[in-house]
Amino acid sequence: HSLLFSHSWTGVGCHPQTRHVVAIALQDQSLGGALPSTLTLQGLPELQGLFLVNTGLIGTLPPTYTGLKQLKALSLVGNMLSGSFPVAWTAGLKQLQLLNLARNQLTGTLPATVTDMPKLQVLNLTGNQFTGPIPSSWAKFGSRLQQLDVSSNRLTGTLPTEFGALSGLQTLRASNNLLTGQLPDAWLGMKGLVYLSLGSNKLNGTLPAAWGRGMLALRNVSLQDNEIAGTLPSSWKSLSKLQSIQLQFNLLTGPLPESWSALAALGALQLNANALNGTLPASWGAWKSLMMIDVAGNKLRGTLPASYGNWGALYAGVYANNQLSGSLPDEWLNMRGRLPAITSSDVYNVWVV
Repeated sequence: HSLLFSHSWTGVGCHPQTRHVVAIALQDQSLGGALPSTLTLQGLPELQGLFLVNTGLIGTLPPTYTGLKQLKALSLVGNMLSGSFPVAWTAGLKQLQLLNLARNQLTGTLPATVTDMPKLQVLNLTGNQFTGPIPSSWAKFGSRLQQLDVSSNRLTGTLPTEFGALSGLQTLRASNNLLTGQLPDAWLGMKGLVYLSLGSNKLNGTLPAAWGRGMLALRNVSLQDNEIAGTLPSSWKSLSKLQSIQLQFNLLTGPLPESWSALAALGALQLNANALNGTLPASWGAWKSLMMIDVAGNKLRGTLPASYGNWGALYAGVYANNQLSGSLPDEWLNMRGRLPAITSSDVYNVWVV
């Protein structure tokens, strides 16, 4: 049933038939103070959604919220809540499907038993001060969990190999932490993953060639600002839905794969600030959706491929600080309407913006 929001009480949603309160949604209001007491909310036995976003709340998360037996969605984004995650919630909030505690001041370790919430699909803990590792036990979510965001915390340790069991996960964000170790080959089991963001950590090792065999739903891969080495996997040519690849500021070496010309949906490619060598593949001119490419700050040599003049959607290309030589191809002049910085003069480290 769609909610009926009261005309008398701002942000209060009622059931259209029973008129019982089923949702409270307040945003960008200076409420201040602590969260509503459990006793107060238990007076609303049909409450299914509690959304208090950017409302200036302080204090801790009440363990007694386990009494909210019908709660399906809890969002407390952008407040000043502190303390640890109440372990009691994982045993009591059995109907919860969405839990969003982003941008608060929560501390302690990530709750290993959150998998005890049998219906949880979305877990967002970004922008807090959690420490310690990402629990490998979260692999018990199996196909249930759809979105997981633990970015911008103080997490350490390695990426759990067991997460290959999260076959239903669509979004995984763990960027801006202190994570170390390698990217697990076993993650190819995350066959439904669409968005992967692990940038600004201390990850090392190589890019898993195995991902090209399993993670076929991937659209966005963000691994920038790590310590990833090795070559660009030719097998990633099979990731046909990829739209954005961010691998800048790593330690990548070797040539640019000709086979990546098969990435027909690619719209943005950032490989700058690595140690890639070889030439710019002429076959990449087959891309029809490319809007931005940055390969600056590598060890690329040779000339600028004439075929890149076919990039009809391109609005930004950066090739500076390489070892390129030769003249700007005449075919590139077709892009002058979108890229006014293009000139026909000889270029060695051309920068097109």
